[in-house]
Amino acid sequence: MWEEVLLEEPGSGWVLLQETGWDALIGWAAGQSNLRRVRRSDEHRRVHVTLVRDGTNREFTEPFTQSDRAIVDESINSYLADAGIPPRPGGYDWYLRVPEPFSSGGNLLVEINTRVYARSQRAVRPSEWRPLIELVLVGIYHM
Repeated sequence: MWEEVLLEEPGSGWVLLQETGWDALIGWAAGQSNLRRVRRSDEHRRVHVTLVRDGTNREFTEPFTQSDRAIVDESINSYLADAGIPPRPGGYDWYLRVPEPFSSGGNLLVEINTRVYARSQRAVRPSEWRPLIELVLVGIYHM
C-alpha cells in the first residue's frame, strides 16, 4: 500500500503526520486514498540537543545526520512490524486527509487518539492498537 500512495504536494485539508510509529500506523489504517506523500530532504534539518553534565545544562543545535535518519526510520518500521504492517518507505513526509466535520488536522488527530484510547482495554503493543485504530478510522472516513 505504501508505494501506491500518491506522490503529490497536498493542498489545504491535509495534516502532516509526525515521524512516529503511532502516526505511521494511523496512516496505514486510513488507507492510500486518505494519504499523500512528498519527497523529504534532511539536508538542512537541525536537531536541538540538551547536554546535562555535572548539573549544568548546555543547549545547542547540530545537523540531523544520516545516522539520525536511520534510527528514526528503524524505530517507525519496528513499530509497524509489531503491528503486522510492512515497512514504510523512507524519504517522504506523509500527510493525512482531514475529512468533514473536522476544522483542522490537529482536531482530527486529537479525536483519533481520544476515540482509540476510549476503546482500549489495556492495549500496549502495536499489534493490540492496530485493530482499535482501524475501527476508529473506519468510523471517521466511513470506509
